[in-house]
Amino acid sequence: MRNFNPGKTILKMDEENKSCRKTGQGFYNWKDNLTPKRRPKINKSQKAGLFNIEDNMEIMSNDGCRLLEEGVVT
Repeated sequence: MRNFNPGKTILKMDEENKSCRKTGQGFYNWKDNLTPKRRPKINKSQKAGLFNIEDNMEIMSNDGCRLLEEGVVT
């Protein structure tokens, strides 16, 4: 079973009390009005390619098989 603990970067930011909007620090440098000074430019005219239906179906299939094997569902 996978372990979904926070990553090292998130833990380090938490230890340094850099919780984004609350402290004005974090992944972005925040202005007084709580908007990032420098936002990444996103090209919305092209697909990001982050979702693959075949991968998604494979994951759901594996999860279903595991539920059956462990007797969670019948």
